[in-house]
Amino acid sequence: MRKKIIYGAAAFLATLVGGSIAIKKKKKQEKSFDPSQYQGVWSFIDGNQQNEQLRVSPTFDFSINDHSLGTTLIELNEQKLIVRDHYGYYLTLSYEKMTFYDESTDSTYQIKKIGR
Repeated sequence: MRKKIIYGAAAFLATLVGGSIAIKKKKKQEKSFDPSQYQGVWSFIDGNQQNEQLRVSPTFDFSINDHSLGTTLIELNEQKLIVRDHYGYYLTLSYEKMTFYDESTDSTYQIKKIGR
C-alpha cells in the first residue's frame, strides 16, 4: 500500500513538473512571434521576368506595384500569412521559405524584403 502512495505521489509530481515546463515553452514561442515581420515591401520576379513589388500594410492588405488587391486576412502565424483577394483567390506569403504563392496563376515566387 505504501508503494502505491509513493508511486502515485511521484506520478503526480512528474505530471505537474512536465506540465509547467510545457507551459513555459509555449509562452516563449508565443512571445517570439512578431506579426510585423510580414509588413513592408517585398520584391519578386514574375513569370514574365518583370520585377514586381508586393507591399504588405500594417493591416495585412496586399498591393502589387501600388495596386490594391482588396485582400482579407485568412491566417497569420510564424510560418505564413494567407489572404484572399477580392476575386476569391488565396495569396500566401511564406516567411520561413521566403516565397509568395499566387493561387490565381498557381505560381510561387522567391521574395526578398526590400523595405518597411
